[in-house]
Formats: sequence, structure tokens, C-alpha cells
Amino acid sequence: MPVTCVSSLVLVSTLVATPAAAADVTVGRIEQVDRGADVINTWLRPATGQPVLVQSPLTAPPPEIGTRVRVQGTPLEDHVQAARDGRTRAYRAVRLRGIWQEVGDAGAGWWLPAVVGGLFVLFLLVAVLTGRRRASRRPPAAPASAAAPVFEASHLPSDPALALAALARQADQEGGS
Repeated sequence: MPVTCVSSLVLVSTLVATPAAAADVTVGRIEQVDRGADVINTWLRPATGQPVLVQSPLTAPPPEIGTRVRVQGTPLEDHVQAARDGRTRAYRAVRLRGIWQEVGDAGAGWWLPAVVGGLFVLFLLVAVLTGRRRASRRPPAAPASAAAPVFEASHLPSDPALALAALARQADQEGGS
């Protein structure tokens, strides 16, 4: 008897699991909505990249184009249609079961600016610390009184050779005294 009970349990669990297993769950962004006479054809672009056709009744309109949604549907035959590039292609198609479920962008809204901001702060910190090290390695500036003497150009002759000779004489006189 226990064997019959186990096989019945397996049979019941198989029957209960079959409808859920036949359901197709798709997550994607709504790209296009075509309203027909009796159904609404909604095109989703999942992460795989291949568009999926979701057929829904007129009583269940989809959210706005661009919204990321999760749908549970019953698989249909592949939908054959000319693509935007003119080629005829077969697309996976499902009939909506239940409701359209809007899905967030998986946290992409907060972590990307946080990473960029963190890198910016790190860059500024490195720049400030590098600038301080360079400033501390520089020799102290010489006081203004110890600077080299400035010769006034008004005392020099206009001939360059004579001007150089005059400068040399002045340097000798100041260096010797």
C-alpha cells in the first residue's frame, strides 16, 4: 500500500505542477503597442534582445511604452512577421495570464551615481595629497633682499658689446666690495 500512496502523491504533484510549468514568465521593456479589434499586441524587449509578443485582452491594457514589466503568459505558436529591417522572422508569443507587473530597474538608479561619486571623491583626495607632497618637497623661497641685483637699463650704453662690458664691471665692483 505505501507504494500506491507514493505514486498517487507523485501523480497529484505532477498534475498540480503542470499548469504552472506551462506558464511562460518574461521580463522586459515595452517597445511597441498595437491595438487590434479584439486583442492588444504588446512587444517586449527582454534582456536576451529578441522581442517577445504578448497578447492581452482589451480589458488589460499595458503600461506606457518604455516601462519595464514582468508578465506571466501561456505560450502560443511563434508569431511570424516582417521585422523593422524588412526580413521575415519568427517571434516568441505568449497570451497574458493575470496582470501586467511593473518592475523596477534592478537598482541601476542608485548604484551608478554612487560609484561615479565615489570615484570622483577618491580622485580629489589623491590630487590633494599629491599636491601637498609636492609643496613640502620644494625648497623655501628666497627672501626678496637676497635676490640677485637688478641692473637698470638706463645706465647701460645702447651698443650690446659695451653694455655687456659695463655689466661685467658693475658685477666686479659689487663682488669685490
